[in-house]
Amino acid sequence: MSGEPKREPKRRLPSSVRQLLSRAQAQAYAGADLGNAGRLAGYIWLSGTVLALALMPVFPPTAALERGGWLISAANTALVVVGVLVLRRRKLTFNRLYAATLVMVVQISVLEWLAGAHAPYDHLYLLPAAFVGAVHPPRRVLAFLVTVSLLAFAPLVYGGWNPARAAHLIIVVLLVAVASLLMTVLMSRVRAQRLALRDDQEFATMLARIDALTGLGNRRGFDEALKAELGAEGIGYPLLLLVGDINDFKQVNDRFGHIEGDRCLRQVASVVADTVRQGDLAFRWGGDEFVVLLPDADLREAERVAGRLEQAVESLCRRPDGETISLVWGVGTLEEGTTLSEAFRRADQGLFARKRGRNGDATSGASG
Repeated sequence: MSGEPKREPKRRLPSSVRQLLSRAQAQAYAGADLGNAGRLAGYIWLSGTVLALALMPVFPPTAALERGGWLISAANTALVVVGVLVLRRRKLTFNRLYAATLVMVVQISVLEWLAGAHAPYDHLYLLPAAFVGAVHPPRRVLAFLVTVSLLAFAPLVYGGWNPARAAHLIIVVLLVAVASLLMTVLMSRVRAQRLALRDDQEFATMLARIDALTGLGNRRGFDEALKAELGAEGIGYPLLLLVGDINDFKQVNDRFGHIEGDRCLRQVASVVADTVRQGDLAFRWGGDEFVVLLPDADLREAERVAGRLEQAVESLCRRPDGETISLVWGVGTLEEGTTLSEAFRRADQGLFARKRGRNGDATSGASG
């Protein structure tokens, strides 16, 4: 109806701001294991509840509200069960785990108020303190310690000043701080080691896909790149590839040795990597053979790339005797319904045709 007030649209953070915040949080929790953290949170919450229930016959929650304290304690226990079930069924996040820990701290404070100043429930703060130190970054640990300190000293406000009680609470807060900070230091080292191990594994994985001599991708890298390109949205079939090899490379090895031959291969590979288009993928197929994947190209564009590569190699690469190195390419098309070997065969046919044309031109020039 026209008389109803219009609801303002819900304001959302700009996507760039959200990305910045999510990236900052990801860095803060780098190396942390969310699954293990969730299981640990459940164990901590349930352990605290069991300990509180074990203390209740000796320190009943009746000092503040008499029988009403039992009802609140029962509600606290039910909240724990519901909270654990919610954490198990909903998508687990570090924010939710942190919120659950703060809820546990409030529950301990309420139980301490219900049971009176003489009850030892404040010692239960050690459980969430250890968890927060083990899982969360230092900023959140500090915020947690401030929260615990305020709640722990609350009995001095509603129960009146008591020097002995104040000394006891100071010791409890110090123990909580030490437990949390020790876990922070310990787990920061564990996370650093985990990140280093992950980096080493990623580096080893990368090395397994790189040709050690030239720095280009190897056959394994080619297979994985081909699979990724054919499965990528908006690319798929057809996919063009260039197959090339160095003219008379065997003569380089025979005349100058394999060390000079390797130097020539590295020289050619560097020029190929610098000359292909952005987004193209270059590989050493083996020996003096190279392959380039052209994810976004038609046949005419592939021919232009092949010609540009041949000109660049002839202009920049030299044999030990100063002679020009030439690299000849053939174009293959990988279409739906064709195999990779068929695409390579077509590229090889084009490559050999170009070689015959070059050799024919050289022969006619010599005979003229």
